[in-house]
Amino acid sequence: MQKYTKNYMQSMGFDVGDFIPCEECGAPAVDVHHITPRSLGGSDEPENLIALCRSVNHCHDRAAAGKLSKEYLYSVVWLRMDGNVREGQHLKINSKGEGA
Repeated sequence: MQKYTKNYMQSMGFDVGDFIPCEECGAPAVDVHHITPRSLGGSDEPENLIALCRSVNHCHDRAAAGKLSKEYLYSVVWLRMDGNVREGQHLKINSKGEGA
């Protein structure tokens, strides 16, 4: 499992095998996404990480293409960090930190 995936899961209180929702739409998340890429100075800290789906609403692809702005994604993270996480469907994460 990637270090950043562990950081995200620990900060959210998730364990391996838990279900994790996409923070944008509530669909099953399959990726922990860096809002600011590491190559551009982004960190592996929870403040720079967000769980996103790929197949349902294509949130990961929309974020990577800039269709979900960094400002918007950071606002979702700040709501999460204030304890206002939206309920949604969940996805099982395996021991490698991948969607199962």
